[in-house]
Amino acid sequence: MKKLFTLGLVLLATMVLAVACAGADGGSDFSAGMVTDQSGVNDQSFNQSSWDGLLRLRDSIGATIGYLESATPADKEPNMDRFLDMDKDIIWVIGFLGAEPVTHQALINPSQTYGIIDYYFGDNILPNVVAVDFMDNEATFMAGYLAARHSNTGVVGFMGGMEFPVIHRFEVGFVAGVAYANHVHGLDVEVLVQYIGDFDSTTIARGISMSMHAQGADVLYAAAGAAGQGAIDFAVENDIYVIGVDLEQSHLAPNNMIISTLKHVGEAIYDVSLRLSQGENVGGQNLVYGIAQGAVGITPFEGSTAALVDPAVHADALAIGSRIARGNLEVPVNHDQLGVFINSLQ
Repeated sequence: MKKLFTLGLVLLATMVLAVACAGADGGSDFSAGMVTDQSGVNDQSFNQSSWDGLLRLRDSIGATIGYLESATPADKEPNMDRFLDMDKDIIWVIGFLGAEPVTHQALINPSQTYGIIDYYFGDNILPNVVAVDFMDNEATFMAGYLAARHSNTGVVGFMGGMEFPVIHRFEVGFVAGVAYANHVHGLDVEVLVQYIGDFDSTTIARGISMSMHAQGADVLYAAAGAAGQGAIDFAVENDIYVIGVDLEQSHLAPNNMIISTLKHVGEAIYDVSLRLSQGENVGGQNLVYGIAQGAVGITPFEGSTAALVDPAVHADALAIGSRIARGNLEVPVNHDQLGVFINSLQ
């Protein structure tokens, strides 16, 4: 079953409960573990954001937390087994590549609660699994719109990590946002799209960036975990523009990063873990967070964005986000819907 939660109200309430709980006994016997994907916990992207959520849980209720890094997808199940031996109340697995390991482990360990980020099981979800997914396409639509408005060459580039529905969602939203800007403002901006093949090959990302730049791209966006650093480094070295992903990343390219798309993974992990610690059964749920829930978006008009972006353009992008949140603008999720959306603009 699919449930939508308004993060702002839920998190406000749970923050109050967390403070009250910590104040009452000074700590908690709740324990959570996190298994990263290949990018590692310091990817300055969604693994890091996930860990920040558990750090917040530790600080608010005194929970015991830990993480294990997965250098390859094959490391996920052994890491999950290690946390199982530690009697963790919930074992979080980060990234859609964890769907099969989570399913396998949840079937053989029915009393253990598992959480997964960036996956939607639908009706096939197991009763001891909570799946958290995000409408990344809504944030990347705003970024694509802004990239098109900001480009001086009429060419922008998108690179994804691996070709899976989650990353396709990033791509589709970005391409749709560019198409929308073209339609509304009479532009003719082209989007170059290419996939890296993994989430840690910065050298490949740099090579793709070089190729895209040679074709005229002056704005790059990589939804590729740690590999995206290759695109950021290339943008800095060649003085073109770049868009950050998942976290506010302007410190990585203060003179070149026009915006970052935000994905508040840590907030969702904190929210779900806290509710479990308070006795709520969170298993068997597919949770979906988007702009309306305050879970995705773009960075505010400050820092490098304020230095590089026309304030009117940023305001227009925020207005588009508000339309999406209200349901007045529907952003495509997959390539089939993207085609329909682009045709509707003709």
